[in-house]
Amino acid sequence: MSVRLQQIVGWNVRDLRERQGISMQEFSLMAGVSRQYLSHIEAGRANLTLKILDDLAQALDVPAAELLRESE
Repeated sequence: MSVRLQQIVGWNVRDLRERQGISMQEFSLMAGVSRQYLSHIEAGRANLTLKILDDLAQALDVPAAELLRESE
Protein backbone atom coordinates (compact mmCIF):
# COMPACT_ATOMS: atom_id res chain seq x y z
CA MET A 1 0.00 0.00 0.00
CA SER A 2 1.44 3.37 -0.98
CA VAL A 3 2.07 6.03 1.62
CA ARG A 4 -0.59 8.23 -0.02
CA LEU A 5 -3.16 5.45 0.20
CA GLN A 6 -2.22 4.80 3.83
CA GLN A 7 -2.91 8.47 4.58
CA ILE A 8 -6.26 8.41 2.77
CA VAL A 9 -7.38 5.32 4.68
CA GLY A 10 -6.20 6.85 7.95
CA TRP A 11 -8.06 10.11 7.36
CA ASN A 12 -11.23 8.26 6.39
CA VAL A 13 -11.12 5.90 9.38
CA ARG A 14 -10.62 8.80 11.80
CA ASP A 15 -13.31 10.93 10.15
CA LEU A 16 -15.92 8.16 10.11
CA ARG A 17 -15.07 7.03 13.65
CA GLU A 18 -15.35 10.57 15.01
CA ARG A 19 -18.60 11.25 13.10
CA GLN A 20 -20.07 8.15 14.72
CA GLY A 21 -18.91 9.34 18.15
CA ILE A 22 -16.76 6.27 18.78
CA SER A 23 -13.65 6.57 20.95
CA MET A 24 -10.35 5.10 19.82
CA GLN A 25 -10.48 2.57 22.65
CA GLU A 26 -14.00 1.43 21.79
CA PHE A 27 -13.28 1.29 18.06
CA SER A 28 -10.07 -0.69 18.51
CA LEU A 29 -12.10 -3.33 20.34
CA MET A 30 -14.82 -3.29 17.66
CA ALA A 31 -12.27 -3.69 14.85
CA GLY A 32 -10.08 -6.22 16.66
CA VAL A 33 -6.89 -4.14 16.58
CA SER A 34 -4.83 -2.62 19.36
CA ARG A 35 -5.32 1.04 20.22
CA GLN A 36 -1.69 1.68 19.30
CA TYR A 37 -2.14 0.06 15.87
CA LEU A 38 -5.32 2.08 15.33
CA SER A 39 -3.35 5.21 16.14
CA HIS A 40 -0.79 4.26 13.47
CA ILE A 41 -3.59 3.57 10.98
CA GLU A 42 -5.24 6.93 11.59
CA ALA A 43 -1.88 8.69 11.30
CA GLY A 44 -1.33 7.05 7.90
CA ARG A 45 1.69 5.08 9.10
CA ALA A 46 0.31 1.52 8.95
CA ASN A 47 0.63 -0.79 5.97
CA LEU A 48 -2.74 -2.54 6.23
CA THR A 49 -3.71 -5.96 5.00
CA LEU A 50 -6.97 -6.38 3.12
CA LYS A 51 -8.35 -8.26 6.13
CA ILE A 52 -7.67 -5.34 8.47
CA LEU A 53 -9.16 -2.92 5.92
CA ASP A 54 -12.28 -5.09 5.79
CA ASP A 55 -12.42 -5.38 9.60
CA LEU A 56 -12.25 -1.58 9.92
CA ALA A 57 -14.98 -1.11 7.31
CA GLN A 58 -17.25 -3.65 9.01
CA ALA A 59 -16.74 -1.99 12.39
CA LEU A 60 -17.71 1.35 10.81
CA ASP A 61 -20.60 -0.27 8.88
CA VAL A 62 -19.38 1.07 5.53
CA PRO A 63 -18.13 -0.63 2.34
CA ALA A 64 -14.34 -1.09 2.33
CA ALA A 65 -14.19 1.09 -0.79
CA GLU A 66 -15.40 4.01 1.35
CA LEU A 67 -12.11 3.89 3.26
CA LEU A 68 -10.13 4.19 0.02
CA ARG A 69 -12.04 7.17 -1.35
CA GLU A 70 -10.29 10.54 -1.55
CA SER A 71 -12.32 13.42 -0.19
CA GLU A 72 -13.36 15.96 -2.76
